[in-house]
Amino acid sequence: MSGWGWSGWNSGWKGGGAGWSEDNWRDGGKEGKRGGKGKDRGDAGSKGGSKGGNGKGQKDAAAPAKAPRGPGDALQAGESLRLNVNDCENGLLLMGSTGSGTRERAKRKTDSGTQWAGVRADCGVGGEGLWAFCVWNETGGNLRIGWSTADAKLALGTDRFSWGFGGTATKSHAGNFEKFGQTFGKDDAITCCVDLERRAILYFKNGREIPGDAFTFGKELSGEPLYPHVYAKEATFSISFDGSGGAPPLSGGFKWIAEAGNLVPHPSRVSGAGPAEVAQDEAGDSGPKFVLTPYGWRTVEQAGGITQEWRTSLDAYVRHFTSSLELEYEAERQAVLEKVQKRSTRQLQDEGIGIAGLCGEFDAVYGRVTLWPDGWRMPYLSEIKFGRAVLLSTMNGGVDLEDPKKTISAEVESIRDNTIILSTPYERLPSTGSGNDLYRVDLGPNIIANKRIDKMLDELQRCLGVDQAANPRDSIQKLNYNANLCGLLLPGAPLADALYADIHESSAAAAKWDPLTRAAPNPKADISRHAREKDIGAEKYTAHSDIHSEKDLNESQQNARDMVLEQRRRFTLVQGPPGTGKTTTAVAIICGWLKSNRGPVLASAFSNKGCDNVAQQLHALGVKVLRMGLCSAKEPYSLETRLQECGLRRGEKGMKAVFETVDVICATCIGCGMGPLDSKTFPFIVIDEAAQVIEPAVILPLGKGAVQTVMVGDQCQLPATVLSQEAQAKGLDISMFDRLLSMGMEYTLLTDQYRMHPSISAFPSWRFYRGDLKNAVTDADRQLPHGLPFRSPLVFLHVDAMESSGGASKKNEAEADCVAWVVEQVMQHEIRPESIGVISPYGAQVKLIQRSLPYNAQLAVQVSTVDAFQGSEREVIIFSLVRANRRGDVGFVADWRRLNVALTRARRLCVVIGNIPTWLQTESSLLRDWLGFHQVGKADVRAFRGYNVTALPADVAAKANALRQDFATKNPAPQKLARAQKAERNVSVAGKKAREITQALEDAIKASDEVVLKSVISQAKEAGIEKSIIDEAETVLESLAASKKLQAAMQSRDPTALVQAIILAKMTGVDEDKVQQAEDLMNELVVPSEEHGRSFYAPAPKTEKESVAEEAPTQKKKKKSWAGLLNTGPKYAGRNREDRAS
Repeated sequence: MSGWGWSGWNSGWKGGGAGWSEDNWRDGGKEGKRGGKGKDRGDAGSKGGSKGGNGKGQKDAAAPAKAPRGPGDALQAGESLRLNVNDCENGLLLMGSTGSGTRERAKRKTDSGTQWAGVRADCGVGGEGLWAFCVWNETGGNLRIGWSTADAKLALGTDRFSWGFGGTATKSHAGNFEKFGQTFGKDDAITCCVDLERRAILYFKNGREIPGDAFTFGKELSGEPLYPHVYAKEATFSISFDGSGGAPPLSGGFKWIAEAGNLVPHPSRVSGAGPAEVAQDEAGDSGPKFVLTPYGWRTVEQAGGITQEWRTSLDAYVRHFTSSLELEYEAERQAVLEKVQKRSTRQLQDEGIGIAGLCGEFDAVYGRVTLWPDGWRMPYLSEIKFGRAVLLSTMNGGVDLEDPKKTISAEVESIRDNTIILSTPYERLPSTGSGNDLYRVDLGPNIIANKRIDKMLDELQRCLGVDQAANPRDSIQKLNYNANLCGLLLPGAPLADALYADIHESSAAAAKWDPLTRAAPNPKADISRHAREKDIGAEKYTAHSDIHSEKDLNESQQNARDMVLEQRRRFTLVQGPPGTGKTTTAVAIICGWLKSNRGPVLASAFSNKGCDNVAQQLHALGVKVLRMGLCSAKEPYSLETRLQECGLRRGEKGMKAVFETVDVICATCIGCGMGPLDSKTFPFIVIDEAAQVIEPAVILPLGKGAVQTVMVGDQCQLPATVLSQEAQAKGLDISMFDRLLSMGMEYTLLTDQYRMHPSISAFPSWRFYRGDLKNAVTDADRQLPHGLPFRSPLVFLHVDAMESSGGASKKNEAEADCVAWVVEQVMQHEIRPESIGVISPYGAQVKLIQRSLPYNAQLAVQVSTVDAFQGSEREVIIFSLVRANRRGDVGFVADWRRLNVALTRARRLCVVIGNIPTWLQTESSLLRDWLGFHQVGKADVRAFRGYNVTALPADVAAKANALRQDFATKNPAPQKLARAQKAERNVSVAGKKAREITQALEDAIKASDEVVLKSVISQAKEAGIEKSIIDEAETVLESLAASKKLQAAMQSRDPTALVQAIILAKMTGVDEDKVQQAEDLMNELVVPSEEHGRSFYAPAPKTEKESVAEEAPTQKKKKKSWAGLLNTGPKYAGRNREDRAS
């Protein structure tokens, strides 16, 4: 392909050819299409665009200012400062006055084919003074507001002569984007100020100053006129230069720019020129254009595309990630070499990150390496475990990441029976040629992943996009470079344009945020509008699966499924907080596709474990699924099993046969780049764990020709791990899922959590999910075993001991002892060690705790870092915070996402171990909020001393109480939330579940089923069922219990037990016939005994007076039963019930 070149990251390409740059593409220049030389892939040239460029690269900070033009027309009498119709991009429609003073309105044309459009005011200010103007965001969507010189680009903030602040809480200058201030959106008023004396730019939001100067500029710009400047994306905005129209009042000595006596006209200003009256653009073509997709020819409109200048943003997108990936790969490489070169194999083995001296066999057909020690027992390797990327080298050849003859990349498939089994795509093992090589395994970077991502980015850059074919007669060869990129990622289509746009700003905006303050989704954002569009469809698909009945979905899960299956959105984001059934929802969507003749489906996830979970659930429902990549050969959905079913071996024929018999292929995001899938396209794609994978990796599954895609994840949990700090600064650790949310993309939230005891889930719901996370389990579902030394499912144990260093890591021996004690206590109360998990943020503490645990727990209890525990759950979680110092330094433990993961793994008991004074004085408010919040939930906060739980020391208790009082004063909402959760635990399913429980109660009452009644009454109390219904059920239950006791007493013929049972039966309304039978039996049993004197139950002996009276002829009295003598007859039943109730 001529006109532009590329360089393949880590693949040997060095580029060349004619180049162009993003800056010159927009502003053009005398060089036109001619272009210059591009020194890397980011400078790749292009034929596209009449605006052309001189190809000197993206950075232009050192470019000289253009020669000044003559001044424009000065303001005439009666004219006012306004937006400059002659300094406005074509994509912006100036709409004139709003009817409120001089405030005027503008908006971007939706059919302009451009992502952004900018405009400057027709006059600026220079010299000195403090000046301001005000901009309102009227519709939501992104705006960038600031100042620029007369000749700066209209793309505000992309060159050294303009400064802008955007609605994503980012500021930009010279193309550099940084976090600043707060987000702003619909109905917000932003006052933009310049202090020419201090040479500073600052902002106010709705009249309140955003702290700190946003920008300062150098003396070289002193006296240079600065012009108000707005750069609009989705938003309609209005602007006022004189404060009219309801602008917030100014403060700090600032004045409205319209009041300046030294206004400088822009060189392009024409006196008397008003806003352009622009009609909606007419279609420029006489007939439709066509695009060849993997699903046949479509018009550009059917394929979701319109011809536009998309190459600029695509080039910036690819360049952004290639540079970040180079940094990350180098950081990974250096980390491996640091360990291998400076540590002995014995040290690596002790740290659990390496092992040497292994014999090996290689099965080239299945790419499987089996390694074992010869004559010695392999030690426990804490970090080399299932799914981890490792390096395989010979003992004598050394480790060389660049030479596959010495070192290859592999993944751990299993470790068992003193063997390690690896999976690798390489066709040969490293060798020294001696024929008797021994091997070493080291934890290392995934070379395979890097190469696959690089290949995909190359494909993306080469893609011809919507310009690939003007009509069906064009050669199919035009699809050579983008056969897999004709779906959602097709450059030039509106959704792809929105995806690639503003990569620098959106990455900066998503870098640091707080769930309590993040802006709500914006339905009018470009990414939201295009994601809502209906998918273009694919050929009708006949599924091979016989799908069984699916799991029942709750309301939020049904909403997510319906958005995909009924609305047929092209792109859907589903946020699933901990325990809300993300995988269940993904599986339901896949089954829905297949049932409606839509397929085949690609199901991907970040981790091997995530893929396995999806494959297991699909297989259980009868879906024909194939698990590609790391999977046990014994699984019914493994490639080996599927090949056996077809009677074939690996190879092109075998793979083709297997593909034709399955409906769903499961592979990790990196696995989607493996060779056998190169020629496969998938119109329907689900990506689970989408918030944990770096964006370049998620392009691998998306690049398989998707017409409808669903991403499921949770941006409030930990993102992907990135070693390079420079790559982190560029935003490599930010997932596409999170970045799109920062751009305002709509999403659906799964709200019902099935994992945690309600007391455990209360704080995460408030702090991380805005109170939207509801409980689908009750206290009764997650009861603690009796006898544990804890008063609540939520425990904080204060340990008064300082931290220490463990190499580059941290540890705390006293906390490790406390962990071991808690594990021992829990195991003594019927909780198996496999149901216990221990989490700590630091690797040194993890190792210390593993050695401290009781012997019978060391192998069964999972002890991991927070990052490694993400995606897992246990009945009991113990969280060791480690940090304890007088400085209040808690390091990266202050990361709110790390705390969220740690606090949401437990089902029944969560024990946090730490040093309270350290957390009370740290800058991070997270644990202070946790302690303050649970004054209502009544977490058990005590001290651990002398292998026992005691009250907090007086000084610590006083500080904790003061914190709680302060929190209650400042945060009434959490208290209200906690009370509401306590009164009604199951808000999200209250209606449906209440009806079900009420019906179950009525059925159990009719059936007189004691066992069912006990269970349902407990559920009814938690669900807030009407008290009268519960009272009736409890009365029936008491009667059933009394009847059962009465029957047992009659069988035992024990008078003591029988009289108690009769009393209870009369009080609870047991059937009268049963009571009468018991009384008759009692009358037989209470005959006085001569040997032992009067029976306790018999009447007292008659006195002499009574005997005489009895002999007198009197009216015969009615015989009294023993029951009447004991005051237990029916007339006393009501009184006894009242007494018992009181």
